[in-house]
Amino acid sequence: MAKYNREFLVPYLRDVCALQLALNKLRGRLAELEYQKRRLEQGVYSCNKPNEPYYDSENGIFLLVLGIFTSLLSILIFRVDLDLFGWFFLFGGLIEIISGVVKYSNVSQENFQKEKAYKDQLAVYQQTQTKNSQAKQSIPAIENEMRQCRLEIKRANDALTKVYCANVVPSHYRKMYAAVFLYDWFSTGQSDDLDMALNMFVLEEIKEKLDRIIANQETIILNQYLQLAEQRSSMELQKEHTAMLENKLNQINASNEERNTYLAMIDSNISTIAYFSAANYITRL
Repeated sequence: MAKYNREFLVPYLRDVCALQLALNKLRGRLAELEYQKRRLEQGVYSCNKPNEPYYDSENGIFLLVLGIFTSLLSILIFRVDLDLFGWFFLFGGLIEIISGVVKYSNVSQENFQKEKAYKDQLAVYQQTQTKNSQAKQSIPAIENEMRQCRLEIKRANDALTKVYCANVVPSHYRKMYAAVFLYDWFSTGQSDDLDMALNMFVLEEIKEKLDRIIANQETIILNQYLQLAEQRSSMELQKEHTAMLENKLNQINASNEERNTYLAMIDSNISTIAYFSAANYITRL
């Protein structure tokens, strides 16, 4: 059974948990930035370019011309002989003139309304394009933060890899949910048996439950570590802390293999503190 002294195990698991939570927060921020960039590239404001309207060409001009021609024809007929045909052409011409004027007026009004609606829609589309162009000006700043975020993810991942090199946590459990579970298990109880805790993790690994723990503890743990890193920012204070842990190690009965593991745990704490001491980017998130 893998049992460890709690004075070394709990701080070590806290290191693992803090780095995993830092990575989780950084990856979440990177995903958010990538989404923002894609949205800006595609256009924040959506608006389709309007199609030019179809203008009705049947505007009554033909009827108007025909009416005038018919009326003139009736006048010629009247000059020759005032009969029924003359009156027929006269009234027919007047009706055609009136119909042409009405038709011209209606079609012109419809075309005018179509033109006005098209220009209004085109103005909205052009304003939208201008807004999208202005919004795209923030893309370089987002790309710059993305580079910062990726660099910070690499630094946190390197620190976590070094911490896991103590080989306390089996490789299968080197993930965020296991880290949160193990730290919560050992920090809130008196167990020193890692194997038993891992068996319980297999039995009780419920993502929703662990998500609640992460939501409640992420900010608290990260802020505690940032404060701790600030307190031990000087080399002298870090050396004093390391010396204190090594002194505790000398007081317990441990085999050479166990001693090397505990020393690796102490070293992992130094690496974790070093990461958070320089984690300027994550403090702004």
